[in-house]
Parts: sequence; structure tokens; C-alpha cells
Amino acid sequence: MTKRTKVEGETRVESEDWPALFTMVPEWVTFAAISDRAHRIYTVLASHLRRDTGSRTTSVITQADLAAVVGLESNPERVRRYISELEELEAVRVIEEWDAVRKIPITRYVVRFNPPPGFTGHVRVQDWQEERRTARTARIIERQEKEVRRKAKAAGHPVTRKNEGHEPRNSEGHEPRKNEGPSTDVPTPDETSSDDTAPSARSARGVRSTSSSGSGARGRSGSAASGKEGSSSEEAGKAGVPGQRGADGPDVSREALAAVRAVEALLPPVLVAKLPYGQFPNRNRPAVLAALESRTVDQLRERVARRWIAYAYEPALHDGELRNPIGAALELIIPNRFCPDLSCDDGTLIDTREECRACTERKARLTADHLAGRAPARPKGETDTAVCAGPCERPFLGDAPEDLVCRDCRVELDRALQLHLGAPADQTDDVPALDAAADVSADTEDAPAGQRYGPPSAEYVSWRQQNRAPRSTPAPF
Repeated sequence: MTKRTKVEGETRVESEDWPALFTMVPEWVTFAAISDRAHRIYTVLASHLRRDTGSRTTSVITQADLAAVVGLESNPERVRRYISELEELEAVRVIEEWDAVRKIPITRYVVRFNPPPGFTGHVRVQDWQEERRTARTARIIERQEKEVRRKAKAAGHPVTRKNEGHEPRNSEGHEPRKNEGPSTDVPTPDETSSDDTAPSARSARGVRSTSSSGSGARGRSGSAASGKEGSSSEEAGKAGVPGQRGADGPDVSREALAAVRAVEALLPPVLVAKLPYGQFPNRNRPAVLAALESRTVDQLRERVARRWIAYAYEPALHDGELRNPIGAALELIIPNRFCPDLSCDDGTLIDTREECRACTERKARLTADHLAGRAPARPKGETDTAVCAGPCERPFLGDAPEDLVCRDCRVELDRALQLHLGAPADQTDDVPALDAAADVSADTEDAPAGQRYGPPSAEYVSWRQQNRAPRSTPAPF
């Protein structure tokens, strides 16, 4: 009997209506390692600080009031225990005073809303999510390693546990390559799984890394279309025939494999046909699972459809300019490299469909840096794949230019510079429009395909018109 795949649903937090009176609880307190009662007491104390009055003082609250909030009416003295947790966190300071006029003791709860100096906990929800993702990644890797060892033991092969002995070597005795991101090497049949009878994919959640994990090409020109041959080492067989290299990359569970298959089904068929054996190689599957960590399959479908058009992959594939299909497939699904907001998907917040403020500000800074002649500041890991350093931030189809600025961004930056310098309108009219069919100048035509985006070729336009048909799915393929 086939084991049924466990389906993990998606939980969302939404607002029924606009909040009227509410309390802002900072995220560094929300994700602090304190008890639920301590959290609730902090919320009650914070709710007494009325921002709309312009006063930082609060009304009277008693220990009995706090005890009633957390269900300790019969033993209000126990509230002190949870107040101590907040004091240790430095979220609340307790000041004991004596009212000489009324001859009574006064207890002041001073509530802190910003993290104290030297705070090392989670300041943002993204920090907490990253820790959770790292822990889940470690568990998945551990399960995969156990499964590999189990299979090796069942096959009668010697099993070496992690961190035991020396680093594994390849058939030529060299140390293995250590890659920054997912590789785009073309595998042999042994590298792909023959298990195509895996259960249906869940609305999968795998492993996502917030580091820049693009197509995995190395260096500046490691773009989604840079040609790259595999580095398989050949071993002579008994009959003197070169043997196939072993599986490159960890085996994944049936559940994870089903999730990878679900993502592969989202890709355009013309691109899938270019993948080795019509699927992602073993070594690229962790990157596929990473994309599923913060997005459902339906959300990835929208991302793939949007980027397939925005990155101009279809005309590039039709015109023979897309030389690395694996890298292109990864570029369609990986998370945004540059935006720290996990709810942002290529400049749009997936929950509200509003424009991402962080992306808008970042692209404005990029434009300002270019106009000022400064090298644009990029997040760590930008050279994992060749991405335009201009506002578009799209991956290059081929080798990247030295300044890492594509043709479209160069045109926009030139136009912005002329406007900044106060050029007359008739001069700015000489700058070609991006959506004009006859927009390509002579120097652009001669430029490498990977360094420009420009209008597609006439052959592709004719082919697209002939093959355009009504679609029942939102994807353009």
C-alpha cells in the first residue's frame, strides 16, 4: 500500500476591517523567549500608553488588574514572576517609589518599545523566520543523509558518517568542488532519479535560503545563459569503456521529489524540453525546494509566468540565445535576491498587491548612485549570478558587460541624466523608447545578446503571432 503524502496547508493572517484602537507590540518582544503570560502582561502595559494623547504617562493599573488578565485572580502575587521575565528582557523596568504626601508605595512600570542596547535576539519577523528556515534545512539535510547511509548499508557499501575521516574525493583523487549556489552542470542519467511514481506534490514547503542563490553560475558571467560544460570524471570500466560518474548531489525523499516534480510542471514545456532528461538534476533540487519555503505552488506559478515574460526568455530560447536552460529554469523560481521583505515578489507585496516600498527605495538609490558616478551598493552574494546592476535587476541572458548594466537600464539612466542636467525636450526625444518596434540602434544590434533586452527579433514576433491561442491558465505558455 502506497503511503499517502502528508499535505501541509497554508495559514494566513488577514484583517476583517481596519483597526480602530490597537496596541503596537514590537516584534523583538513578540519573538522573545518569554512565557505567554509575560507576553500578555507586556501587551496590557503597552496598551495603557496612548500615543494619540501625546503623553508618555499612563493611567493607574494595579497588580490585581494584571493578575486578572492572565488568569491569576486567586494568586496575584505570582504576577511578579512574569514581570521578572520582562525585566530580564529589558522590555519593562519596575521602579518602586514612596509617595510622601499620600504615604503610600508607588510602583511604576516603564515600558520599552525599541530593543535595548546590545540586544541580540530577533529584531524583525524576518530574523525569526530565517532561524526557523535554517533549522528546517538542517533537519531535511540530516534526513537525506540518513536515507543515503541507509541505502548504502542495504547495498553492502561501507558507510562513512558526516565528519568522519577525510573529505570525499572524486575518481581522480582531487578534492570536490565547493559551490556557492546551485550548479547548472548537465548530469548523466545516474544523476537523475528514476522514481517518477512519487505521490502528488503538496502545497510544498521545502528549504529556502535568503542568500543569493541564482542559477549557480560562478563569477560575474555566471548568468542563466552562460554556456558551461559538465565536469564529470570518467573511470575506466572493466572493458576499457569510460564509466558514468556517480550521482552528484544528495538523494531526496519521495515527498521532496514530488514537490520538485510539481515545480517542474509549472515551467514552460519548451524550457522543460531543454532540461536534461526533462527534469532538474539532483544537485539543483535543493534550490527548487528552497523556492517552496516561502511560496506555495500556485504562487510560484504566478512568479514563473511573470518572469518568463519579464526576463525575455521565450524570445531568447526561440532565437537560440538561451544557452543554459537549467540556469534559466532556476531564475524563474528563485526568491528575490535583493529585497529583505519575504512577502515581496519582484516588487509587489503578495498579500496586499501593493508596491514594495523597500524595492522602490532601493531602485531609486541605484539610479542615484549611477547618476552620481558611484558603484551601486549591492547585497552580499551579488556575483553568484550575473544580474543587471541597474534598476531592472534582471539576470543577463549571456555574458554581462563590465559595468553590469543592461541596454534598457542604460537608456533609462541616460534619459534620467539628461533630465537631471536640464536637457531640452527635443534632446530627450532622441533617446529611444523601450516599447518601440524600431527601437534598436546600430550599436545595440551589434552588442552581445546577453547585454541587452530590446525588442525581440522579427522571426520570433512572427512565430509568436502564429502560435498564439486562447489559454485556460494564467501562464503565457
